Amino acid sequence: MGKVLTNSEGEIISLSQIKDIEFSSYEMDSDVTIGDFLTELLATLWSEKDEFSGKHPFGNSGWEYDLYRPLIEHGIIEGSFDEYGDFEDFDQRLADKIILDIILLDY
Repeated sequence: MGKVLTNSEGEIISLSQIKDIEFSSYEMDSDVTIGDFLTELLATLWSEKDEFSGKHPFGNSGWEYDLYRPLIEHGIIEGSFDEYGDFEDFDQRLADKIILDIILLDY
């Protein structure tokens, strides 16, 4: 099963299961999994090479928030949104660590 975490409901969840979480990506304008998003990010980096923009890989800044939202919505990390759906509070360091751990699963 590999590395596992406990979600907000006390359920054990593996990094592979988190990677397979589907969400609606603003940046990609479609429903994708976290793994799909990361694969597309790497493919964009590889294709664009020196032209790659870490700030705007898909055209907009703030793209990493596309990945943070499903982590919160699926109880992987604690966090909240305001009445407009904007991020209010979450542990960004933990979210970044989980995403990096997912990336390192395959590489």
